[in-house]
Amino acid sequence: MTMAPGRKPLLDVRGLSVAYGGPARQTHVVRDVSFSLGAGEALGVVGESGSGKTQTMLAVLRLLPRGGTVTAGSVRLDGCELLTLPAGEMRHVRGRGIAFVSQDALSALNPAMTVGAQIAEPLIFNEGMEEAAALARSAELLDHVGIPGAKARLSSYPHQLSGGMRQRVLIAMAISCRPKLLIADEPTTALDVTIQAQILRLIDDLRRELNMALVLISHDLGVVAGVADRVAIMYAGRIVETASAGAVFGHPVHPYTSALLAAKPRLDRPAERALRPIPGLPPDPAQPPPGCAFHPRCVHRIARCAEELPPLSPAGGDRLAACWLAGEFAESKAAAVNGTESNTHAGPVIAGTGEIAVEDLSVRFPVRTGVLRRVTGTVRAVDGVSLSIPRGETLGLVGESGSGKTTTGRALLGLAPMADGRIRYFGRDFAEIKNDPGVLPRLGQMVFQDPYGSLNPRMTVGAALGEVLSVHGLARETGVAARVNALLDSVGLRSEIALKHPHELSGGQRQRIAIARALAIEPRFIVCDEVVSALDVSIQGQIVNLLMELQRERGLTYLFISHDLSVVRHISHRIAVMYGGKVMETAPRNRLFTAPRHPYTHALLSAVPVADPKIERGRVRVEPRGEPPDPADPPPGCRFHRSCRFAVERCKTETPRLERTDDDHLVACHRWASDEVQTALTATAIPVGERP
Repeated sequence: MTMAPGRKPLLDVRGLSVAYGGPARQTHVVRDVSFSLGAGEALGVVGESGSGKTQTMLAVLRLLPRGGTVTAGSVRLDGCELLTLPAGEMRHVRGRGIAFVSQDALSALNPAMTVGAQIAEPLIFNEGMEEAAALARSAELLDHVGIPGAKARLSSYPHQLSGGMRQRVLIAMAISCRPKLLIADEPTTALDVTIQAQILRLIDDLRRELNMALVLISHDLGVVAGVADRVAIMYAGRIVETASAGAVFGHPVHPYTSALLAAKPRLDRPAERALRPIPGLPPDPAQPPPGCAFHPRCVHRIARCAEELPPLSPAGGDRLAACWLAGEFAESKAAAVNGTESNTHAGPVIAGTGEIAVEDLSVRFPVRTGVLRRVTGTVRAVDGVSLSIPRGETLGLVGESGSGKTTTGRALLGLAPMADGRIRYFGRDFAEIKNDPGVLPRLGQMVFQDPYGSLNPRMTVGAALGEVLSVHGLARETGVAARVNALLDSVGLRSEIALKHPHELSGGQRQRIAIARALAIEPRFIVCDEVVSALDVSIQGQIVNLLMELQRERGLTYLFISHDLSVVRHISHRIAVMYGGKVMETAPRNRLFTAPRHPYTHALLSAVPVADPKIERGRVRVEPRGEPPDPADPPPGCRFHRSCRFAVERCKTETPRLERTDDDHLVACHRWASDEVQTALTATAIPVGERP
């Protein structure tokens, strides 16, 4: 991979290969990777889980887990070979030369050390500072990365900080010794969309200010679109395409790059464009296919693809691609993958009457303190929520972590205690049926975010599904196997999957099993709680398409909870936005995304990344000015007023009611109709692909 013209390489990686296992049975997870990076440049490394992104960078840092070995290649930083550097010198390189920001800040930080002590540690070790001077510098660094009350935060422990603050602490530690290169490994994956936008901008600003080189690892092309100068696409341990960000996003020449772009829903394209998930699964590193590793999943493959491994070769301009068809057929390939559109909500929906109706739902949890665990307060997780979901439709429920989305979904199924309010299931009152074990499960089921955690690891798939059928008396003993096979077929899995345990399946397969288990008792209503958030973009598309197909076939009603607004826009008929335990706005999908009424909704939408560098770098983002409210001590008035740029005195004292506007919106805001708010929202409108 060539570096930008005229730049001297800061990091130069050549022929890097990484393997696990002994010499007799080595499994290569990185194969012949080469790239260069100049000072101040940003490289985005993108690919599915297992593509070798993180392993490549851990090899650069010489931090491979036990069993991992660099079998070939060279890694030079400023001309110094790192792979042969003595261990003591390499430790100093990791502070002054290369810094690393990991994905999970809570795991990366020591829970037994204060934030100040952890930031000061590299300053003392690498810079030789005295403890007092290091702590003073730590406060400056926290302030530099945007943490309010930086000096007071030095004595905080990681668990006392929000996810966004913990990630900022990691970044402060990384830049403490002014490194030449920053490697950020999925630094925003577990964060809300608004916090994600703030962290990405912070990293990019620091990169420019300190003239650091940046490697940003991500599975989301939209994340790297606004930051990266160049992009490297990895698959099965190899770089399969690399070029400038504009070239990769505008005219991909490798089928895998095109497929990744087509699999992800985008705000700047019509929601009716059908998702095109990549068929199949990435190859097993221990048994790679012959020829091009992508050919079993590629719709453009030719005979040569299964016989010869294509080298990473020039494909026009500064682009390199590992594809036998990357030259003259590049344009036709991109058009074939990305060009077809169809209505994702097309097709007959089973007719039906009734709806899920929620009126003034409240869920509260006691706060207990002291040895005697006395109740000293109340957490208002959900506070006066009203929603309705017609049969056969999907209501998307969005908002930041802690907004009450999951608790609302659990309360609808009787899994969280309802303090106040009323719920009706298709004309039947929830109070009448909640204690009937034979009725409520048949009406509603839940699919959780982590399918591995919700499946019994000691039971085979067939046994887990069969247990549900037996408990509810839905199949005689002789007919259970046939019903299990039918369930597996309904979610697109082969019957032999029934003999496997959860750990033997991929993440997408486990999520399909979780959906099959929910379907086993033929419910009318399903709560989908972040069901695609932990999956690769290609697998996300498969699950979303499956859910929509099942809805069309069975007339299912969904509450789809997610922080990914692009996915919510694709699958939902109507969307509700929650903040601080309350609904801020609801509207039909098209209306909400093209004409948001509430300032919080607009802030959420403006933070969603778009996989197009031209759009992403020209957008004006709106950021909330403060942290979400504490549910144990919510502010008076509007829950959003402390973060709202349009708040007036009335917002601080009077709680706004959810009012209907003239375009089928419901909005809880005193000022939504004011000229000031409407003008501001119009001026920073996001580029969406449809109009109301």
